[in-house]
Amino acid sequence: MIVIFMQQGERRTALSERLRELGLNSSCKTDNPISSIRNIYANPSATDCVIAEASNSFVPQTMWLDILEGLAKRMPVLVVGAEKKKLAIQSQNPHLIFALKDPDPEAIVRFINSCGVQAGAAQLGPTTIPIFSPAMAEELLLRNGHLAVLSFKASDFNKVSTEYGSDVYHQLGVLLEKILLTIHGKSGAFRRNDFLCRRSFHSATFYIILERRRQGQRMTNPGDLERLSDRLAQELELLLWDTINRREELLLPRILKVIPRFIVGYAATVYNPCINTHSQVENLFRRCRETAKIQKHRAIERQKELIQALIQAEDLLVPNYQAVFATDKIPDAAIPHLANSNALKVCPEAVVAYESLIRTNKEQIVNVLGKSYAPMLNYLNPQVLFAKAEEVKLKLEFDQACFRLAFKHFTKLRGSLYVNILPRNIYNLEQLDTVVPDDVDAIFEISESEAISNMPLIEEIRDYVAKTRFKIAIDDFGSGYAGVERIIRIQPNIVKLDRSLINRIEEKPKLEAFLRGLLAAFRSTQAQILAEGVESTKELLKLREIGIDLVQGFLLHRPEKQSEILASYRTVSKT
Repeated sequence: MIVIFMQQGERRTALSERLRELGLNSSCKTDNPISSIRNIYANPSATDCVIAEASNSFVPQTMWLDILEGLAKRMPVLVVGAEKKKLAIQSQNPHLIFALKDPDPEAIVRFINSCGVQAGAAQLGPTTIPIFSPAMAEELLLRNGHLAVLSFKASDFNKVSTEYGSDVYHQLGVLLEKILLTIHGKSGAFRRNDFLCRRSFHSATFYIILERRRQGQRMTNPGDLERLSDRLAQELELLLWDTINRREELLLPRILKVIPRFIVGYAATVYNPCINTHSQVENLFRRCRETAKIQKHRAIERQKELIQALIQAEDLLVPNYQAVFATDKIPDAAIPHLANSNALKVCPEAVVAYESLIRTNKEQIVNVLGKSYAPMLNYLNPQVLFAKAEEVKLKLEFDQACFRLAFKHFTKLRGSLYVNILPRNIYNLEQLDTVVPDDVDAIFEISESEAISNMPLIEEIRDYVAKTRFKIAIDDFGSGYAGVERIIRIQPNIVKLDRSLINRIEEKPKLEAFLRGLLAAFRSTQAQILAEGVESTKELLKLREIGIDLVQGFLLHRPEKQSEILASYRTVSKT
């Protein structure tokens, strides 16, 4: 039975009709509530939850809140028409009471569902995650004599809000809820009879109250909860990244680079009749938070071990190479065939260089590190790997490993080699110089997606590089911190235009005019201009008309291993 203390007519009527549609038993009290309160205390098991307005004309405000607090120690209580902050001022224990300022019937029904009222649960379960009710947890502890809980949150969701704004944060939260509802009952981590709920209506923290029996046992076995927490954390991270990167359905902006690590805590308790059940439940969730801290530390250490293994091993990371073409050397007759054929076969004479792009050797990672790493290989792209390396303070070392591998595998290929390098690593270019073979013309790409914190030192490095056989390229111009003034100060040999500056440029006269102005400015530094990310023949033709020197992109050549490129050359030589 749901007991409703409401005097506001429209709200009461709308809620009553909705509950009747769902087949939920309810009783509305509009008169003096004292006798009804007595009846609830006389038979508390007959009441599933209480819905009450924040004030009652028959009872003084302070007394009414005291009554609701007393009820909340025994069953879930939702106060409508009041903000939680205001309740905190007037109430001694506001954490016992849920509050909604101006709820619609569906919000109230979600609360009712979270209280374990089964009549409406089957209809609501697939579409909403209920809020957590301490009273429900206490009831389960009393009923079963044992309670086990997993708690989790996405530790980087707040970072998403800070870096990408509240809209992306909201989209990410909606996506996470969708994933949870989809896998509830289908996951190896939690089952249909496990109760999934969230801490509050807008919280990114979720709880899974485990069913009493798992694998025929009355309680979880020692170590079960830790294994379940590891399994759940990995499964959620994989599912979220798989959904984010789904190309056929763009669910979140491509700018999202934050790794949403899930930190899962766990705890279990047995019923002690000598201790207040509310205190037992509070202690249970306190221990959940403590184990979450331990799990976070373990997750970071495992991530650190992964990055260290990738750095140290010789064959877990492999470079692929994407060809760079001189625009004026691409024959007119070859352009119509580029969409259907590798440009290495159509116009190999136009290749002037290659860019090294790191990839994971998926099969070897599983062989060396174990099958537990297999599920995550589909989303361990370079962007994610660098983000993970940065989290464990190994970004510079990871960058150096990619740098070494680029030169190690670059043999028998034609032209120069573009190699990405972080600004902080180029400060120590003299130490990295020994990695570069004498017969390779190296062009060091400084990514402008990362801020250059020491411009005077970069200018010194520029002067040092000018005395060597090496060159400097500014990568990703237009996507990060780059500006024309900084390009002029650095005076790179090549400026690489980000895809955002050339995307469908043949349809954008204003963008074309802007790009022509940039070219004029860059010409004053004697820099060559390279457009990356070329994906259509129309883009290529327009870029050639504008006067772009160099191009690369999927239209011309998709990144390949060195052996695959050499095979293409052999095919061309035979024909």
